[in-house]
Amino acid sequence: MRTPRPLSTIILFFSVLSLPLLAQQSGDFTYSSSAGAVTITRYTGAGGAVNIPENIAGQPVRKIGFQAFFRCFNVTSVTLPDTVTALEHNAFIECSGLTNVTFSNNLTSIGQSAFGLCTSLVHVTFPSSLTSIGEYAFSEATGLKTATFLGNAPTTFGPGVFNLAAPGFTVYHLAGKTGFTSPLWEGYPTLPIEFTYTINSGSVTITGYTGAGGHVVVPPTITGLPVTQINPEAFHAGIRPDNNSITGITFPDTVTYIGWGAFAGCSGLTSVGFGSGLATIDYSAFYGCTGLTAITIPASVTNVESAAFGLTGLTEATFVGNAPATFGDSVFHSTPSGFTVYYYDGRTGFSSPTWKSYPAVKLGGTHGSIEAWRSRHFGTTANSGTAADNADPDGDGVSNLVEFAFNTNPRNGSNVIHTSPAGIKGLPLTSVVNQNGNLILKTEFVRRKSSANLSYTVQYSDSLASATWITVPNASIITPIDSDWERVV
Repeated sequence: MRTPRPLSTIILFFSVLSLPLLAQQSGDFTYSSSAGAVTITRYTGAGGAVNIPENIAGQPVRKIGFQAFFRCFNVTSVTLPDTVTALEHNAFIECSGLTNVTFSNNLTSIGQSAFGLCTSLVHVTFPSSLTSIGEYAFSEATGLKTATFLGNAPTTFGPGVFNLAAPGFTVYHLAGKTGFTSPLWEGYPTLPIEFTYTINSGSVTITGYTGAGGHVVVPPTITGLPVTQINPEAFHAGIRPDNNSITGITFPDTVTYIGWGAFAGCSGLTSVGFGSGLATIDYSAFYGCTGLTAITIPASVTNVESAAFGLTGLTEATFVGNAPATFGDSVFHSTPSGFTVYYYDGRTGFSSPTWKSYPAVKLGGTHGSIEAWRSRHFGTTANSGTAADNADPDGDGVSNLVEFAFNTNPRNGSNVIHTSPAGIKGLPLTSVVNQNGNLILKTEFVRRKSSANLSYTVQYSDSLASATWITVPNASIITPIDSDWERVV
């Protein structure tokens, strides 16, 4: 017969076993501890910028637990110490005010839906230690524009990780890292970071380019820091002749300065997309870019130095905002005959019919609108006569509205072309391609990034009956061309 133990002994036994699992409080964090490590189970603070401590009660913080920050709407940023190795599922779900996350350099896993519905996140940078991202980890983070990987591709990558991210969302990875594919990886547009750079005062300066050319997209962040400057001569074709193979360059809104001679001699360059934060274009920045025929200078630019666009192929330059406060000598010298400056009604500092000795035309409407487009091509903003949406003044079979939508010239009937893989204008191009042994129909076209007058919809059907057309839900690849246009595949 077994001798019964006193009740107090039994109670003590269970109490000792359960102590590590009991929730405890330290400052703004509820936590549990096990095997000498801490898991944060709930954040109870007021929000704002949250710094997770390295240690609590003398033990390292290893995990952010299930729903630890669930619906912490007032949290704006989170910094994770290098002691943290795992974020459990739903850890930060519905933190809609969260704009920035600094991950631990030793983080290995991000759980399912960990940042789901974090709609204010714009950029994330993952450490080289990361090996696993759970399904839908950043699903419906609708503001997310970029994800940068500093290491090899995670060995575990669940479905829908970046589902419903922002239009144009792009994955970046350091050149030479393994497991990534381009132009798509895991179904997301993907580009290598092919730049040399320096870091100073918390921001990145691009100092050189190491890629193969084509259309180059400068990422908004590298190693989690904003890219703010393009160094003098960074892409100079006289220093690196291979840079003549660059056909286009798109800058993020973070870039404020483009240095002297940065793209000098890049004769293959045909399109430049400046970001909305650009302030200064230094002297001779695009000197000798003979393939460049049109540019749009954003309203943020206040300083354009001498010969910035000298000896280019420019036939037009459009200023979105007021005239730059500083405008150097011979900015557009030796451009082709007929070169014209365009500016918008209501903008200050310009004059017509000439400005700074260059022919100048004032446009009606607002930048990107069909009214401004009519004003440029027909001298009127009115939807009537030869300028009407359904008119075809050049007789090429393409209406003005379609010409506006696909960046073709309504005054030149021979301008009707189909968009090529490197083109910046033209009608949609459809082709049959072999993808992993399957024949698929591929459609690519250019579209305006924003216009109140337009929406673009791709549909398909196996017959021409009006009731059988089916809308293609999403584009696979969206690549920015310049400040106004993007390519869709």
